[in-house]
Formats: sequence, structure tokens, C-alpha cells
Amino acid sequence: MCTGRIRHVYVLKRAGRQGVATTLMRYLLNYARRSFRSVRFFTDTKGGAMSYEALGFNPSLSATAPHEIAV
Repeated sequence: MCTGRIRHVYVLKRAGRQGVATTLMRYLLNYARRSFRSVRFFTDTKGGAMSYEALGFNPSLSATAPHEIAV
């Protein structure tokens, strides 16, 4: 198994703070378990980084996807 990557995940602003992004990311991570041992994700905002760290992502050494989670 290898490392997967999730890119370009957005929700409408009016859907913010309702758990939509969290539900979507949990679904994507659960799906990724079928093919990958870990998943990397890139965000360029501090708020985004905090959100993904709350989901269990950790800082990675990758310059192109600085957050990673074991699935």
C-alpha cells in the first residue's frame, strides 16, 4: 500500500460550522482505507490546518502536502 492524497475539498460558506466538511473528510478517509496506508492533505491556511489536525492529521515532512494521517 502507498500514500494517498486528498486535494481541493471545499464546502459552501453557508455550510460552514455545520459539520459538513468533517463528515465529508471522514467519508473520504474511510474510503481511502481500501487502497492506502496513509493520506496527505495540503492546506495553506492556519484555520484549515487546525481543522485537519482536529481530524487527526499530523504535520508531515512533505513540502507539497504538509499534513498526513494513517488510515
